[in-house]
Amino acid sequence: MFQTTQPVPTTARRAQESRPVTRAPGDTTLPPMRRMVFALCVGLALPALGSDPKMTVRVERLSERVLVLHTHETAARTVAIAGRNGVLVVDPGMAREQARRIRERIEREFGRKDIRSVVNTHHHFDHTLGNSAFEDVPIVAHENCAPKMRSFVAGLDRFLPRRRERTARDEARLRTLAVGSAAYGDLSSRIAVNRAMIAELETGVRPPLPTRTFDDRLTLELGTVHAHLIWYGHAHTAGDILVHVPEEKLLIVGDLFFADGLEFAFPNSRVDVPRWLSVLDALLDGPEAPRHIVAGHGGIGLDGLRARRDGIRALWEGAQVIAKRGADVDALLELCPTPRDLPGLELDDATKEREHRANASLFLAAAQKDAPAPQ
Repeated sequence: MFQTTQPVPTTARRAQESRPVTRAPGDTTLPPMRRMVFALCVGLALPALGSDPKMTVRVERLSERVLVLHTHETAARTVAIAGRNGVLVVDPGMAREQARRIRERIEREFGRKDIRSVVNTHHHFDHTLGNSAFEDVPIVAHENCAPKMRSFVAGLDRFLPRRRERTARDEARLRTLAVGSAAYGDLSSRIAVNRAMIAELETGVRPPLPTRTFDDRLTLELGTVHAHLIWYGHAHTAGDILVHVPEEKLLIVGDLFFADGLEFAFPNSRVDVPRWLSVLDALLDGPEAPRHIVAGHGGIGLDGLRARRDGIRALWEGAQVIAKRGADVDALLELCPTPRDLPGLELDDATKEREHRANASLFLAAAQKDAPAPQ
């Protein structure tokens, strides 16, 4: 999230009828009997949601104009920035009910209701499903975001069963925790958010797609503050952006960097490392370098982000050398061993080794495309 918070590492993330039911292609809404059985099963585990107080919104105020909000430790962070001409909300969450409560809290904290725009840092559901609580304002994202949001909706028949199973595991774990403990409260809020999301998707709620897109850079003016949206290049997704608010010394990095993860992209992804470095160098070394770093799921801080940037550069330069030699990833790892003491990284050594190898494989594959054939 940001420098002063110690995040909790992210943990690992049916009814059936005897009679077949014919549904239109892509229709993921459960038939009435199945919805009734699912609701009953969930209701036995925890009380129904509605106004369930277990879903709580936590707020940290970075300044008079900036709030960071979330409902549980593994939730995506929502950022609200207030300017003279309105309020900008970045990444509203993963459920309409969750985002509705976040919106209410933003309006209460700032004492105003003039939300001007919503920004999605990328397309993942935990950052975009909350758009449905902001259908009355423009939604801004990179042009690669909307197609991926459509693909998510098309794949709900695969997503929902997995999410139900994960929520059921969380409910079972909740019963082992001490009622009233911090861990109980946090997990209870996560369950409430997930149950809200599942119920909404089952009843046909869909996230509004971006109404304004861009390909490289876009500046949103709020009067007294400016939000510069910058495409990072192909990385965690094809549409990752950073949000830089120089008047607040604020940089929002979405899910590009994690406190409990070292991977920079998914396996076999397309990566554009030179662009990453160009963007990060301009932001971190320029006259308007940020002081507050807000990451999607955990704090890495400015020192941590600079260390990640330096690690990316070292690994990329090493990958170019190894590609020219025609050598393999083991040679690259010998040249660029796993970093041990990165600021803001909470990760065991075995996971560091595995994720650093994954980064090395991606970087070497990208370098090999541009490297001349070895002599």
